[in-house]
Amino acid sequence: MNWFDILKLQINIPKQKVRIKKPKKIEEEKTGCREKMKRVLDTWGNGKEDVKSESLKVAESIWDEYFSDVYDQYPHSEERDKITIEDSYITRWESGTGGKPTPKKMKHIGRGGVFDINLRNRHVVDETVGGVQFEGSDTEALMEGVPESVACKFLELLNTATGKTGEWEQSVNDLEGWDLLGFTRHVPDRNRFGFTVITTGVRTQSKHKRLDEDWYEMSYLFELDPWYLQGIEDSEQWSVYDDALLTKLMKEGWQQINSKVRSML
Repeated sequence: MNWFDILKLQINIPKQKVRIKKPKKIEEEKTGCREKMKRVLDTWGNGKEDVKSESLKVAESIWDEYFSDVYDQYPHSEERDKITIEDSYITRWESGTGGKPTPKKMKHIGRGGVFDINLRNRHVVDETVGGVQFEGSDTEALMEGVPESVACKFLELLNTATGKTGEWEQSVNDLEGWDLLGFTRHVPDRNRFGFTVITTGVRTQSKHKRLDEDWYEMSYLFELDPWYLQGIEDSEQWSVYDDALLTKLMKEGWQQINSKVRSML
């Protein structure tokens, strides 16, 4: 018997049939969204220094590139503008001794922060040229009153909002008794961008009974004063320095902040 006959015998050997039982299809319910939402809100709300640092990078990048041709005229580093970002204060007048009002500086109250973007060069010292504010709601109540479906939708809206660099808005009404809203903030003539995602619902299961409603928010807003970037003469309209370049730089800054947020999802 030659090798060809042996090969034919091997081919003709009956194969044993093995019956494989297909597993039943199980519809998996989305779980874990509430814990993830809590983690994201906590990280964002407590991430003051991270948000501050990232916002400073955006402001510096926009400012330096926008005025790069001006800097080219001054090769020395001391001629360059210095951009800083500092905690913003509000002044509240209170009754002092003898009823005389006295000013009292106060920081932002709540989770998140409000910052001033300041400019310093040989002509000015710490002049405010923009601002940043962000908010991340308190999750001390462990969000036990938030349904999984609502938490999943909140994260979905956040993911969508931070993938946009233009106008966008979406609302969801009465999802297990909760409402949600997500939108971007885009005001080109104010050099402003940002996002907000909010959900609110009736407080039914939460241990904290101080309010009738639960409110969870995650938001960010960035702005550079158009007076400094685009200039103005008397009562005339804005005289745009380079609108195409500024639009490009603002979009890139927006994408940078979005990437920072999406890295947490």
